Amino acid sequence: MALPQFSQFDIQPHRDSEMLDAARQLLATGRFEGPMLLLDKRRIEQEAKRFQAALPRVAPHYAVKCNPEPEVLATLKNAGCEFEIASKDELDRLL
Repeated sequence: MALPQFSQFDIQPHRDSEMLDAARQLLATGRFEGPMLLLDKRRIEQEAKRFQAALPRVAPHYAVKCNPEPEVLATLKNAGCEFEIASKDELDRLL
């Protein structure tokens, strides 16, 4: 079985114009003064599926502590990911 080529893995951040436009609109409201993180559930699902396609014999496990937001966890669950937890709080989030 041939190993996947390194080019299949994109290590550069995406410059999605739709997400950048959304960030600019939010900033224009003046309600956000500090750091902001925008997540695209479609992109999360696409990247999870791309990972699974590149490594079909590997069951991806997402570390809940990386980002325990319910929408992120639900999106990854729907994409077929499993989870790695290190605390009861993380287990409660998944349940």
